[in-house]
Amino acid sequence: TYPVADLTAFLDASFNAEATAAKLAEPDAAWWVADRDGELLAFANAGPNTLPHPDGRASHAELRRLYVGKQAQGLGLGTQLLKISLDWMEAHTDGPLWIGVWSGNHKAQKLYAAYGFEKAGEYQYPVGAWMDDEFILRRG
Repeated sequence: TYPVADLTAFLDASFNAEATAAKLAEPDAAWWVADRDGELLAFANAGPNTLPHPDGRASHAELRRLYVGKQAQGLGLGTQLLKISLDWMEAHTDGPLWIGVWSGNHKAQKLYAAYGFEKAGEYQYPVGAWMDDEFILRRG
């Protein structure tokens, strides 16, 4: 659980309208959304690699986000979005595929492992002033 001030600062900076519009307009990146009657259930985002790994290059593809809302968990949307993302990533890379995942998200790590991803490193990801321990996963 994050300190409220840190989580609020992170969400405000990362998901406000201006930041979201800039992310959606980023060249060489792709987004996929699952909704039901206009209600956002899940989304994924992939683009040029930004993970801090010595073997990583911007010409490699990274799955940057894959979120499934609580109300949609168990429907298979995460797996569907992962498959779609991986197909896109394979077509838009000249090297391995990369994913950063929170060290405590064992369910996601298991899913990614089933698709051939292996731990290649660790880094810290800022959530406000809080620093999350993240794993860097690589396939290929």
